[in-house]
Formats: sequence, C-alpha cells, structure tokens
Amino acid sequence: MRAWLTPGRSYTVRVSAPSFTYATNVTVADAVVFVKVPTAKLSVAAVDDYGKPIDIYVTEVRLGGPTRLNFTKPPKDVEVLAGVYDVDVIAVGRWGTTRVRLAPGEDRTITVTVPGTAGIDIGPSPNPWALPAFLLAFAAGVAVTVTKGRATSRS
Repeated sequence: MRAWLTPGRSYTVRVSAPSFTYATNVTVADAVVFVKVPTAKLSVAAVDDYGKPIDIYVTEVRLGGPTRLNFTKPPKDVEVLAGVYDVDVIAVGRWGTTRVRLAPGEDRTITVTVPGTAGIDIGPSPNPWALPAFLLAFAAGVAVTVTKGRATSRS
C-alpha cells in the first residue's frame, strides 16, 4: 500500500493477517517505513499420561491469547503474535491445558498432556475400538475352534 506521509509526523500503522491485527506508532523519517510485527511460531503436540503421542486422537486445539485460533488437529508452525497463550487440547473427550509465553521471533514446540488418556494408543491403529474388537473376534474364533475340534474328535 502506498500513502503520502509528511516526514517528522507520527502515524499509527496497522498490519493485518488472516489470524491477527497489529498496530504500532511510527514517526516518518524517510519515504519508506518498515514495521516489524512481533510474531512467533508455535507447534503443538499432544501426549497421554505416560508421554506417548496421541495427536491422532485430538479433536480440537484452542489457542487463547493475543491471537485466538481453533484447530481440529494439533497445529504445526502456526504464526501468532508474541505473548502469553493458554493452549487447550481435547482428545477422546478429555481436556489438557498449558500456558506458554512466546517471545518475538521465537519458534517453539510445546507438549500438552491430556490427563486420563493413558494407554489409549495401544496398537498401531488410530481406532480406539480396534483392540477390544480384535479381542472379541479372537475369543469367538477360539470358541469355534474348540467346539469344532471336539466335534471332530467324537466322530
């Protein structure tokens, strides 16, 4: 954007991006004014009570602070205004939260523990019902095999 400004005067400059707006006062000394927006990058990872990653079970992540954002999965390298944030993570109906302070220019990954999710990711499947379904199918298969084996041995 171009604007004709008078050198020596102060102006308020607003910078907007999809997730935030930043305003600062500048005094015009030259024809070009550079505004450095104090942003930081944030990545979020979710873990269970034992520290095992559970990102595949996350249904919502909320960032509350100078920039307010919501995600359906843990964000990676999201640019936000520097400041203090409350980060809420929801996975399998459980809620974990932490507070983080981001300095301008900082690039940080934080880990949020979601209490009550220990052992949710037992196997390689992202389906929390996979293990109980497998055990039920296995038990039914054993019962059929035993019954069939008895019937065969009587013949």
